[in-house]
Amino acid sequence: MENEHIQEKNNKGQKYTKKKPQYLKYTGLGFQMLASILVGAWLGAKLDTLMKMELPIFTIVFIFIFFIGSMIVLVKNLPK
Repeated sequence: MENEHIQEKNNKGQKYTKKKPQYLKYTGLGFQMLASILVGAWLGAKLDTLMKMELPIFTIVFIFIFFIGSMIVLVKNLPK
């Protein structure tokens, strides 16, 4: 796995390259997954209350759709 590089300057103003740890990329993906699932849950709950549904059908469906979408994004971002 190849690490991404970050350009920084030292105290003398000279540029140098610093390796970005690989786990930071996956931490960001985890937060992105959590945020998208929460948006799906919120959107589904809003639709359930708007449609006056007895069962939270929209909430379940939107959580599932947003989860599948975030898994697709995760798989596409994994290194080959």
